[in-house]
Amino acid sequence: MSKAEALQVSSKIKEPKNLSDRISWLRNYYFQGANRAWNNEFTAWTTGTPWDVLFDEMTFYIVPETYAFLQTFRSSTHQAARPVKLHPSFWTWSLPERKAWFVKEVVVNYLPQEILPGDLIAGARFNIQTSMCWTQEEARHRDALIYGKHGARAAMKWFHDHGYGNSGATSGHLVPG
Repeated sequence: MSKAEALQVSSKIKEPKNLSDRISWLRNYYFQGANRAWNNEFTAWTTGTPWDVLFDEMTFYIVPETYAFLQTFRSSTHQAARPVKLHPSFWTWSLPERKAWFVKEVVVNYLPQEILPGDLIAGARFNIQTSMCWTQEEARHRDALIYGKHGARAAMKWFHDHGYGNSGATSGHLVPG
């Protein structure tokens, strides 16, 4: 196909028919994209500790195109994070209790909510990066398991360098911030 022919090709997405007024409005609002008051950019939330980690790189070990950015993702989510006021007993709880409380606190008391005409879109800001809620010792231990000479990152890199490539589906998707 020549450049001139390519410029003449026009494709449209299928136009739906017989939508209710509400669904039509929501569809049109969705297709405003970056002009909407919100889109699906992540928000990041931290305990406020210097050792806090929000990005779990192991989730993306199966996505080779992220390898060059793993440290950048870890650092940038921490830099972008907004602090959450912790419960006075927070650090005495077990890790599952800390994490569950933290996510609930973010969703209920910190996450922006947009009320659209006739609707409350409860899941519009679902893309959150939250603290791992590790104590300093837990973070130090985890980092040793990831970044040590024989850590998870080194093993992942060995597999990649030996041609194993992508080894599965991601549990989510990347949304650049």
